[in-house]
Amino acid sequence: MKENFWTSMVMEGGKISHKRVIAVFISAIMGWGIIYALVKAVNDNGRYNLLIATGIFVLIMAGVTTIPQIVSLVRGTPAPKEDEPKKDNP
Repeated sequence: MKENFWTSMVMEGGKISHKRVIAVFISAIMGWGIIYALVKAVNDNGRYNLLIATGIFVLIMAGVTTIPQIVSLVRGTPAPKEDEPKKDNP
């Protein structure tokens, strides 16, 4: 039996994953809101700022970057060093 993409996206081992369903609904609502805001923006500067904010939000939520890294980028200071994983010494 061939599985439907949407069914397989929200199912995990035969059970519906509520976290995935919520994520899909929130993503759809946010996508609609961003498109609506882009259309209703009064000038190009407003559209540009909205696109930058959306890009930063996506980077943070995807785990590509952290808030301290973005703050250091805006301030022009060097990026903070990330904590290195601790090594077990027997």
